[in-house]
Amino acid sequence: MTQQPAGENKYDTLKIAGNSQVLALLKAEGPAEGGWRGSESYEEKKNILSKFEKKTHGEYLIFSEKLVKINNKGKKQDRVLLITNKAIYNTKPGKYGKSQRRIPITEVGMVTVSTTSPEFVFHVPSQYDYHMASRNKTVIADKLAELYSKLKDGEELLIIQSELKHLKDLVLSKKLAAYAVYVFFFFFLLCCCNNFFEITDHLDHHNALKSAATGTEAGVDEEEEDDAEGAEE
Repeated sequence: MTQQPAGENKYDTLKIAGNSQVLALLKAEGPAEGGWRGSESYEEKKNILSKFEKKTHGEYLIFSEKLVKINNKGKKQDRVLLITNKAIYNTKPGKYGKSQRRIPITEVGMVTVSTTSPEFVFHVPSQYDYHMASRNKTVIADKLAELYSKLKDGEELLIIQSELKHLKDLVLSKKLAAYAVYVFFFFFLLCCCNNFFEITDHLDHHNALKSAATGTEAGVDEEEEDDAEGAEE
């Protein structure tokens, strides 16, 4: 059974590793149908959590913090960022049982961190980016890089330092990502069509040459027949 490394809980600033909603989020059942008694200490909840790691496929909470998510319109939204040993979760404050989005750590392609503001961006090539702001941006990036390296057999996660105060222009939004898919699909079809027309033109040219060659052979045969008839006469 996977054990939570000693000292990992220091990053759980909200102290919710044993929260029943977090357990539900990680697809684990509570310690009993009635949920928590309410008298368990944080350490007791952590011990209970470890008993359910098998049901959560060895996933456990490492980092939690209330921060700000910035949407594609620049609107700031209060969110809670949860980082486990396997994924990143975006939840609403106090509503940890339902994630707005889950990003496997191995799917993060790069992290951009502003050096002039609290902003940072998770770049996710297979999906779309997440634009956030936190005073602990460096801690988040470093912890994510550490987990990424463990999951990717020592491969390093690229972390870019940017002097930009606002990182909006570096963010691939969900809408833009969807648009990019449509553009790619359009050009893919266009290439297919171009290839189709090229093949068709090639076949037409081939058939024309074949017809011309056939006509030439037929003309030669007719001339030979005329020569033969003239000789007989």
